[in-house]
Amino acid sequence: EHPTYRPEEPSTERPHHHTRGPVEPSTEQPEHPTYRPEEPSTEQPESPTNKPLEPITEEPAVQTAKPVDPNVPVNPNLPQTDEPKILPSEAPTPDNADVDCIAPNGTEFGLTWWQRSGSSRARFNDVSVSGTNGVQMYPIHLNEPMTFKIALKNKDDLFAHGFFRQTIRISQFVEHSRSSPCSWVEVPTHGVLDNMAACVNGFHCPVQVRKGQLTLDVDFSQHTHWLRTLRNDVPYQFEILMTDMISNQYFSFVVQSRALTK
Repeated sequence: EHPTYRPEEPSTERPHHHTRGPVEPSTEQPEHPTYRPEEPSTEQPESPTNKPLEPITEEPAVQTAKPVDPNVPVNPNLPQTDEPKILPSEAPTPDNADVDCIAPNGTEFGLTWWQRSGSSRARFNDVSVSGTNGVQMYPIHLNEPMTFKIALKNKDDLFAHGFFRQTIRISQFVEHSRSSPCSWVEVPTHGVLDNMAACVNGFHCPVQVRKGQLTLDVDFSQHTHWLRTLRNDVPYQFEILMTDMISNQYFSFVVQSRALTK
């Protein structure tokens, strides 16, 4: 017997292949390095401008001046603080505040006087100022009682009846400011020395007409409200106006003198 070759029946099983089957397409999009635009933000960007400040309810601290010990010397190298402002009515008056003002008309050494023009024929001859002890004084003291003794020729017998009035005006020789020259500045007396009944405000009555002498007592110490504002040891001027109320004649003279207020 000869071996015969029988063809093998084809296998119905699919042979195993080592090859990779077809790959199903992916639905995912490949990642790209491209830049995606950012979504617009709904938040408002901060403005560089300054925001309005909220009002401060707390009051600022007030710096009070510390009391200065007069026994401790002041160091000139340290900065000095500003002194508190003082109202004019409360401002202290320093001694010799106007050292640059030269005393006029010889008032540095003695009284100066003269008669102003008037309607009467009375003539002013002399004047002296004395204290309560009767001794002439110079300079005069405005804060103490003093007596003016006036000598004049009184041809019309003025003031003999005692019905006359007097007005006293006071001026001091000072400078208005650092840039203005020294001059006579009237002291405000608030009318207390105006149009006074003479015989009850210092004049000795009845007037000694034949001797030609008038005596006037003056006491400014009671007027402390304006006396304390006067400067010490500067020239003062006193203008005294006397009016005869019967004949309506008036007589006026001026006295200048150094005066002390302390």
